[in-house]
Amino acid sequence: PLSETRAGRGVLALVDLPDKEYRRTSVLDFLSVAPLKQWLPGRNRSVQALTTAWDRISRDAGVTSGSAVWRQRLGARIADLAAGVSEYNRLEQEDRVLAIEFDRDAAEQLLEAVETLIGRLEALREPKPAASFIEAFKSLVEEYFDLKADSLEDSGRGGSVMTEIEQLGTVAAVGGSFSLATFAAALRANLDAAYGREMSLGEGVIVADYRLAAGLQFQHVVLC
Repeated sequence: PLSETRAGRGVLALVDLPDKEYRRTSVLDFLSVAPLKQWLPGRNRSVQALTTAWDRISRDAGVTSGSAVWRQRLGARIADLAAGVSEYNRLEQEDRVLAIEFDRDAAEQLLEAVETLIGRLEALREPKPAASFIEAFKSLVEEYFDLKADSLEDSGRGGSVMTEIEQLGTVAAVGGSFSLATFAAALRANLDAAYGREMSLGEGVIVADYRLAAGLQFQHVVLC
């Protein structure tokens, strides 16, 4: 199912972040699992995704969960690193200065990336008309995800994550609405039921529930 592809797992990890109170491990799982762009939105600039360094820095900073904790703990860590740069500059230890400057810059970029991501998701927590919610969520995915990632967009080889997101917008026809929590539940159900293909229709082997084979013809069929 699409829920087991990198794109599907990444989108589901994204929508679950508010419910998990932006736990450090959940945020880093999203950053590691999702097929993201190399550069992510920051406050007024793009920041380079440095997932391995961000994992270490956030762990060393003592980040646990919650937007306030991210801001406070990373802010304190950035201040400590800046003090270290000043101290090693005074001692003329250039190698140490360069290493600490890297961590300071990476911590600043991580704080920007996390605060921006939290802001984007918090804006979707309250119920909105389905059509406007879907457009806002699609824009979020397009900002963060590598649009060339397998199964993210329709490539003519079967279902895609973006197609399933767009299909949820059909509830707008009956005046429906979504909050991030209700959308997350609906999206998970859709991605669990949807399958992508690695080849064009008519090629390869399909392994699926018999209901997905309705209307199709096969040279050979194995029932299990």
